[in-house]
Amino acid sequence: MNDSFRFGLEVEYIIFQNNREKSALWVDDLDFEQVYKIIKQIPFLDVCQMNGIDPEEAHDEISPFVIEGYHLKNEDGAPAKSMLVKGVEIRTPVCSSMDECLKIYETLLHRLKKAMAEHDFYLSALAHHPTATKFEADRMGRRHDFWNWAKVAMKTYGPDINISFPKNIENRIFNNLEQFHERVNYYAPAMSALTLCSPFFDGGLKFDHDKIVLSHRTLRRSPVAPAIEPHLNENGRMEFKFFEMAKSSVEYKAMFLLCLVLSLATDEELPGRAEEHDRIYALGEVAKIGLEAPNIIQILNELKDVSSRVLLRYNFNPNDLEIFWERVVSGELPGHQLINAYQSKIAMLDILKSRIPYSQQIND
Repeated sequence: MNDSFRFGLEVEYIIFQNNREKSALWVDDLDFEQVYKIIKQIPFLDVCQMNGIDPEEAHDEISPFVIEGYHLKNEDGAPAKSMLVKGVEIRTPVCSSMDECLKIYETLLHRLKKAMAEHDFYLSALAHHPTATKFEADRMGRRHDFWNWAKVAMKTYGPDINISFPKNIENRIFNNLEQFHERVNYYAPAMSALTLCSPFFDGGLKFDHDKIVLSHRTLRRSPVAPAIEPHLNENGRMEFKFFEMAKSSVEYKAMFLLCLVLSLATDEELPGRAEEHDRIYALGEVAKIGLEAPNIIQILNELKDVSSRVLLRYNFNPNDLEIFWERVVSGELPGHQLINAYQSKIAMLDILKSRIPYSQQIND
């Protein structure tokens, strides 16, 4: 039954070097031409065809490897062939299964890591730059809301989980998009909580009252950025944007599955609804205290209770969600591990290394 589903993954990475003084690189440290020259030379056509993918600004060809950053403009207002670099992204083509999507992602990740390492560049899966605090650049005519978003986006890193649905499900979602937004508003903060991994800001930890903030990405992103982006003109693609970074495809598979549960459950199975301001508030609380935020454990248990039934109905394996349900039981999130490392006097360079992404099926 799931032959008509389609899957795609986009993942952004921080770039760092083996330099104790300034390991995590950013706008002033990264040259677009240098990094672009590296990624342009990475072969990929034996792995995937980039069907259904649009070329990125400043890039002269379509590729699964993309420079992420602030797009610049020429004097005539046209896009420039350069940008201010915040990191690199891997994006898969549209795939007919999660397993195919994640296998391609792992191969691309392996090749990107190898190519970057030859130039002493390495990738780290943190969701907020650990030292960058303020982005300043020429506004270049951007609307005020776009400019505010750009200033946040330049410091944050995250995955985009892309799913297209069989036509009958697509119609149900897109014909009732307001109701689907309300469902996302209610459940997304709890789902996001399972992935929090960005406790660093300005080189250290920050407190909210007596609690260390678990996620600066979610705290700063949620007021200005959407949780989902519907793309009806792209075969009904739904882009889920509220998770944080992961080190392995096991976690990304669990993200795909939670998004499927969120999308495929009936109103009786997942009746929760909330407004946009409720989501923003809930994400703010989640960012500060994670699973301790009000109602989050209750909502996650609600998702767990229906997940097996919903996923089996469409021939997906609910066992691949175990990595998340274990976090609900233990209360231990990736952000807690990072905080413990920092408080144990582990250097930021070594913390970045601890978040190097790895491939399950490829020997790195």
